[in-house]
Amino acid sequence: MDNFYVVLYLFLASVCCVQAWHQTKVAMPRRFLPSTQRLSSTKINDIEIKEEKKIDMIFRGYDKFKRVNAMSDKFSSRKIHHVEFYTGEATASYMRFMIALGMKLRGKSDYSTGNKVHASYLLQSNDIRMVFTTPYPCALDNTSERVGDQSPCWPGFNSQFAESFIGKHGLAVRAIGLEVDDVVLAYNTIIANGGRPILPPTRVNHTMCSFADIAEISLYGDVVMRLINADNCKQNFLPGFEDEVVKSNSINANSGMFKLEKFDHIVGNVDKLQNSVPYIKEFSVRNCS
Repeated sequence: MDNFYVVLYLFLASVCCVQAWHQTKVAMPRRFLPSTQRLSSTKINDIEIKEEKKIDMIFRGYDKFKRVNAMSDKFSSRKIHHVEFYTGEATASYMRFMIALGMKLRGKSDYSTGNKVHASYLLQSNDIRMVFTTPYPCALDNTSERVGDQSPCWPGFNSQFAESFIGKHGLAVRAIGLEVDDVVLAYNTIIANGGRPILPPTRVNHTMCSFADIAEISLYGDVVMRLINADNCKQNFLPGFEDEVVKSNSINANSGMFKLEKFDHIVGNVDKLQNSVPYIKEFSVRNCS
């Protein structure tokens, strides 16, 4: 008998909930109603109105979003161009990320392309680009400086620093590339507002008709912000990288695409947040407090 009352109670409670939900739905303000069940009349709170008009859901925010805000941004930027990782074994690292994230090998700069300083491999999925770089273990002279040619793609690349970085951090982000309209203007603006320079604006040439402008600013810890404009670069990525053709029978072709489109944001872990945030805000955002 007790079970009967329990069942009856649950049944009545459910009926009350359904009735309350229906009344709430009718009286609910328009902005809270699902787009496919909005009422056709402007008298939205009139409970006597029962006609509903089905419409398709349309997202308009993305189309109207503006990347650059002149009221707050001290320099204009387009998007995250790439993220570069330093690693002790570039080949193993890029293959692991390629398979796990469904990305493709789209470019390389290593000994096979004439780069005797480091090996760098580019993974790409739509607008997401990741570069994995390992310095070559070349001989050192008596002053412990690296002997050999300059990097054909990263001006200012220092193999000794790269080895020290890897020993300290392991596989970690070294550079966050930011695509800008004008590298010189962005660089000068950042420096004028307290940014710490790492690499002044430098033009990297592939040919007279194919080049890219690059500059670097200290971002936090050992990580740099790399300003890039590659509007005049005819390669898929940057000068110094050889485009990689995907072969149908390779692991690269079978890695799969998971439809990853772009970087939404990047999190940086720092020792002292109270020092890093004011520094970055000062050179990037107006009227920051």
